[in-house]
Amino acid sequence: MFDASGSKQLVLLRSAILIAMVARAGTVYSRDQKDGEAYVNYMVGASDEINILAGHIQAADPGLACDVPTLAAQRMTSAQITAIVTPAGAAIPPDRPNSDGCFTYSVNFESDMPMLERRLFRLAMAALPQEQAKKFLDQIAKGDAMGAAIAAFNFSVKALDGLHSGAAVHRTGVEIVARQHDGCQAAVPATVYEAAHCMGLPTDTLFVGKHDDRGDYAPVINDASFFALMRNLRDSCRMISLGIDDDSVVDLNQARVTRIEKCNGIEYHPRSRWSTQ
Repeated sequence: MFDASGSKQLVLLRSAILIAMVARAGTVYSRDQKDGEAYVNYMVGASDEINILAGHIQAADPGLACDVPTLAAQRMTSAQITAIVTPAGAAIPPDRPNSDGCFTYSVNFESDMPMLERRLFRLAMAALPQEQAKKFLDQIAKGDAMGAAIAAFNFSVKALDGLHSGAAVHRTGVEIVARQHDGCQAAVPATVYEAAHCMGLPTDTLFVGKHDDRGDYAPVINDASFFALMRNLRDSCRMISLGIDDDSVVDLNQARVTRIEKCNGIEYHPRSRWSTQ
């Protein structure tokens, strides 16, 4: 993948790309109804963790995430806290902020990363064929869930199987990452080839090389990048076969409506862990 050590937002972007890749890879394998529902639940759970991690670092809502203040002058006044907690005409949110008006803190990001890795683990084990799943488990034993997801994929696969589908999402990731690369700011790349070319990546494989470093990437990610990946994950969710044994129209239609409603819950909405909004 790419060097994400420059910012927590880049770490989250890399993780979101991996989850989208694994999710798309699993769409090509048929499942019965129970297995299909479980796979959809894994996707929804992974999207929840992306939003919770984003809540630690994305300033999408006033007072959502804060840095731990080091000076008394940086602490909020009571009036500022009140303005965040109870804006005019608004109900008190279900997840109460602390006395400084913060729902969460950026320093909690690393603490919650293992939660996302667990979601990725479950999703990958359900998505990958047996051989790749074994590779994944071997890497997990070394303590690197994100590295394991990368190792489990062989992007030279040309057949229209799950790994190829995952590689297609990787190419979407290349285009997104190019928009963060300082070398691509003069002209926004229109294709994945242009995105790879402007970053100096080999265009014959469209795979991110090892030559980049943390200084190559802008540390702040546009929210639209995460919206795009969540939409991609939602599309993968809808692609999972319903696996209905009883092919009656009533059962099929109801199952389709239920599936769409569940998949529609996959959206980019940074929040604190215990928020219900």
